[in-house]
Amino acid sequence: MGICNFLVRTCSDDSLPLEPYLDEILNSIFQHVAVHNDAQLEENYRASANPTVMRLRNEVCRCFLAASQRFADRLVYYLLHKMQSVNDSTKLGAIDLIRHLLNSAECSMEDKRALIVMGLKPLLRDEGLSVKAKMSMCQLCIALADHGYVHSDSGGDNVIFFLTSNLIADIDAATVC
Repeated sequence: MGICNFLVRTCSDDSLPLEPYLDEILNSIFQHVAVHNDAQLEENYRASANPTVMRLRNEVCRCFLAASQRFADRLVYYLLHKMQSVNDSTKLGAIDLIRHLLNSAECSMEDKRALIVMGLKPLLRDEGLSVKAKMSMCQLCIALADHGYVHSDSGGDNVIFFLTSNLIADIDAATVC
């Protein structure tokens, strides 16, 4: 709770110099949403996840939400960069955080539509995504569409193509998890 309260207070006052420390703060809290091995990856996608892990993930989501009020551009660039990682767990953590910000910080993310869709283009065309990454990307694409980010004139065709070619049936998803 401490880091979240700190971010809420400092992001609400533009005169406080948080920007030089932002990358360090983001890197230190991001590691708690990026899982580090396959066992943790499986654990995070089970319904019976560890309550402590879930509380920590929720706290990190609140931290990113607080920071988005003042640094939405920086957060989008940071998360899009993390999505380009070859490490699946880092990619999944970034996808989950972008989806959380789209659903929770609609005001500060509204004008980032073109940036988000443009940043997702390489991932939407990536044939080597794992099944879990495709599932998360589908959830992100649905969140984008739900909030009106998908338009054919601004890269939305890529999102629609990705969804139609990668939707995974429940039977396939059950065998993965």
